[in-house]
Amino acid sequence: MTDFSYWIGVDHREPEALAVAQYSAQSLASKPLPVHYLEHLDLRQRNYFNRPWRIAEDGGYWDERDGKPFSVQFSHTRFLTPLLARDAGYKGWALFTDCDWLWLEDPFKLLAEADTSKTVMVVPHRYMPTNSRKMDNRPQASYGRKLWSALALWNLSSPLLPPLEMVNEADGGYLHRFGWLPDEEIGFLSESWHWVSDASPTTVLGEQAEAENRPLPINAVHFTSGLPIAGMTHRAPTPFDELWHNEQKIYLNGR
Repeated sequence: MTDFSYWIGVDHREPEALAVAQYSAQSLASKPLPVHYLEHLDLRQRNYFNRPWRIAEDGGYWDERDGKPFSVQFSHTRFLTPLLARDAGYKGWALFTDCDWLWLEDPFKLLAEADTSKTVMVVPHRYMPTNSRKMDNRPQASYGRKLWSALALWNLSSPLLPPLEMVNEADGGYLHRFGWLPDEEIGFLSESWHWVSDASPTTVLGEQAEAENRPLPINAVHFTSGLPIAGMTHRAPTPFDELWHNEQKIYLNGR
């Protein structure tokens, strides 16, 4: 088995996102890159996931365990990535990203920043959204360490990986803040690997680089406010929309 695998969150409302995220990653990868999907119905059938949901009158999702809204179907299942990767026989590192991702550089280069003394590597965004809604009118929550869990590079040899029971029972905010981990177990990646399409730079180092007129390279873009597709009414155009559409066209023409 390879020492690197890629796991993408699945939301049935965004099939275009999943296709572009996978295609852009594998087409740039310098070696064969195994890609897996985190689809909540599949994970329920396999007894990995049992959090009860309900759909509110506005079409939004509510988690019955913590009584809080969430915006995407993989909000909680993302934390199953290291468990699923180990159960599948992988070693080394397992990467999770949201589905609304566009890769502009070889994902394997991300491993050059991986620190084996850490349980997880993330981009330490200081992202504070100003709008209460995003995407297709989904609620926009604000909390500490927001967006840190949208890209998570998990060290599969760590003894502190999230257990199945915690993923299914814990408060969602606790999971997204990596609340069970001591701070020293969380390593930081360059913002280059998690560029927020309508906000970056938001990290200390990213802002410092831009202020010194040495902007970071952009290796992967996250469309956290919504993709440039029909139905995403609560987003503004971004400089990366055309890049995403071009990648989608290449993917569709090559099928």
